[in-house]
Amino acid sequence: MTNQLIEKANHFLSYFSLNRYVEKPLYELDLNQESMIDYIKRENLFIYLNDMNPLVFVNQVTFIDVLVSARAYVKLHNLDEDYYCNDMNLIEVLLYIEQNGNHQDFINEMTTQTGYQFETFEDILNCLTIKVMDMPVGDQLPLSTFLQAYLCLIDKAKALKESL
Repeated sequence: MTNQLIEKANHFLSYFSLNRYVEKPLYELDLNQESMIDYIKRENLFIYLNDMNPLVFVNQVTFIDVLVSARAYVKLHNLDEDYYCNDMNLIEVLLYIEQNGNHQDFINEMTTQTGYQFETFEDILNCLTIKVMDMPVGDQLPLSTFLQAYLCLIDKAKALKESL
């Protein structure tokens, strides 16, 4: 069962175009050995506005809106500001929100920042991508998909640990 989970995770992670632009493809990443933040830094990945999203295109959503909303969410939920309010840890704030299912507070913060009423947390995530410099727009990984990959890597890391 554990080996099947690892195999399925690797299969899922192998589909992303991002793998062609990084030294270590996502399917080779073991979160027992390296944190996601360290991986993002080492591979020179960064979160960027999704130019294919109409809300970004008409300047209704900016990266600052997302950062300010994330900071407000961290304060509202009494999370460790020193850790979560570092812009490199934005992915950790978004992962925390995804895992804990408390999307509405973040949606409310984004609505306050932008004046646009978002329907879902995924709508906000789809305003962002993760990419390397000069990556074509079509190869950029939507942040909603990246978070699913991150959750998959967490499950894979647990399975790898159990298999030892």
